[in-house]
Amino acid sequence: MRAFQCDEYRERRYREALTGMDVDGLAIDVGCGSGDSAIALQEHVATDVIGFDLSRAMVKLARKRTGLRIYTADAAQLPLRNGSVAVLTCFAVLHEMPLAHSRAVLREFARVTRSGGRVLIWDQNPAKIGSLQHEMTNVPIEPYLLS
Repeated sequence: MRAFQCDEYRERRYREALTGMDVDGLAIDVGCGSGDSAIALQEHVATDVIGFDLSRAMVKLARKRTGLRIYTADAAQLPLRNGSVAVLTCFAVLHEMPLAHSRAVLREFARVTRSGGRVLIWDQNPAKIGSLQHEMTNVPIEPYLLS
């Protein structure tokens, strides 16, 4: 079974980045979507994995597909204690939101990740793909994120 709905290069690089991480503690996948990256996180890194996604529909699907603990949450307001996360992954999420919100999300990642913890982010570069959603409409895919 393929882990991601994307090309093999990205899938291979993500798995390579995860392989060999020595994790003692909680691992979370932020923006877990249908659960593919949370499954990879559990297979390669940790047994204690939680996924978060803003979309209730994706959370429902991920719960059904993975059997993991998956919750609805804004990535900028994770329901976790300070320094409680050993590994945090975020796959193809930040480009979906306005820059100001992505900065808040990164601050939240720093808040929940413990000292010496790991943060793994993979994303498109909006400058390389033309910032399509922002250039064409100036409205993020999830418009209720606008403040």
